[in-house]
Amino acid sequence: MRELEAKLDVDSDYELPDLEFALTELRAEMTAPVEHTNVDVYHDTADLRLLRWGCTLRHRKGHGWTVKLPAIGKRADVGSKEGLERHEVQLGGRAGNPPPRARRLVASFSRREPLEVVATVTTRRTTHPVHAADGEPLLEISDDMVSAELGNGDTVTFRQVEVELAPEADPSVLDPVVHALTLAGARPDAGDIKLAVAVGRPELEPDVTVPPLPKGPTSRQVIHRAIARSVRQLILELPRARLGRDPEGIHQARVATRRLRSDLRTFRPLLDEDWVAKITPRLRELAADLGGVRDADVLHELLRHTIYEHPEVDPEAGAEVLGLVLAQRAEAIDALDRYLNRVGAAQLLDELVAAAADPPTTSDADQPARWQLPMLVIKRWRRLEKAVGELGKRPDVEHRHQVRILAKRARYAADAIKPAFGTRSRRFARSLARLQDTMGELNDAVVAEAWLNQYGPGLSPQAAYAAGRLAEVYSTMAVADDDWRQVWSRIKRRRPRWLVG
Repeated sequence: MRELEAKLDVDSDYELPDLEFALTELRAEMTAPVEHTNVDVYHDTADLRLLRWGCTLRHRKGHGWTVKLPAIGKRADVGSKEGLERHEVQLGGRAGNPPPRARRLVASFSRREPLEVVATVTTRRTTHPVHAADGEPLLEISDDMVSAELGNGDTVTFRQVEVELAPEADPSVLDPVVHALTLAGARPDAGDIKLAVAVGRPELEPDVTVPPLPKGPTSRQVIHRAIARSVRQLILELPRARLGRDPEGIHQARVATRRLRSDLRTFRPLLDEDWVAKITPRLRELAADLGGVRDADVLHELLRHTIYEHPEVDPEAGAEVLGLVLAQRAEAIDALDRYLNRVGAAQLLDELVAAAADPPTTSDADQPARWQLPMLVIKRWRRLEKAVGELGKRPDVEHRHQVRILAKRARYAADAIKPAFGTRSRRFARSLARLQDTMGELNDAVVAEAWLNQYGPGLSPQAAYAAGRLAEVYSTMAVADDDWRQVWSRIKRRRPRWLVG
């Protein structure tokens, strides 16, 4: 469930202002306030790893367990004000030890560190519901008097006002309400989770940060940034991937893993060889499990779109085909979950976090990036250029797929060094991404045709016929060969000067 809210700091004597003007602007009205008390027990590691990533795990008396996952990226755009958008997962269960599913959702943050009670927060809440003229809920304004008992025995009291958007409401409705509250003295720059306020608002700095590059960086500094970026993305996306509901979470976790593997290949001459040799096969295993789910997502979306575009395909037969893909996806999600439950997965993440803080580079990496890194990208480029030149006019599927893989590796290599090389490198990476996408569409058609030919005969007669018809469609698509060649020609003309020669 999406949660979009604005949290405001207020003094103990703060008075909620008259919101008539803001509500008139929204064509809304406020109903009678409701008072209740919440008792939340927060669990985290001793060093507050979850909180530092913007994640919380709590048990609320009478409501069960809640995991609030961090927002991906920056704060959500809510008009001219900022709101904190996070994913909220509700789970049943009694107080005490967090249930296994809750532990799994936060495992990429906690890894091998045990969870413990870090605070018990009691909130006396007065909620003011706001509804649209037609009765639909828009938001709730909650005035919270908070008392927090910390793990060390200290007690902290404070007050917050929270404005939470209704699930289906337009985010822009937050703006006038938050503006009115701040004019009355609320401080919108807080935006903090209650646990963060209770523990003294520590620097909410996760254990993986992406360092900025100085002017004229060394190769080590570029490598440091590249590894940290991929590790941070992987850790943030794994909870969404484990939920299994959001294809984008799977996709982004897989992208992070692929990019990291590519970076290790690109920078291998400047990395500790033993470390690369040990971590590469374990990353490959994670990538394979993520890939099983992602491939099913891509196949499902492609088949769904094609079935819609071809009304001659019987809808019930098409639904049976799609149902088989979803069943295979569920099996792939289970396989991913089993892998991530292993101690080795947490150990891998710990080692990646350590590398993101202090990459195991050789002494050669202390040279200026502009002297060293172009040659590493040139290697990728020349392999791609050679493979394209060997394709001929009628390339087979396997060789064309290999070109796509080499294009992806060249793209990731260019992407890894682009912060040090400016606009031309960024454009080059984007153009390689277009080549990869264009060739990916052809590859998806090939994969879909092969899958339909393999599994279609095992379906009901009607679905088997539909699978055969769909396979014919993809067979025609898979032989297309013009679009990617046009993209390739543009890349050749516009590549950075240091790739020429």
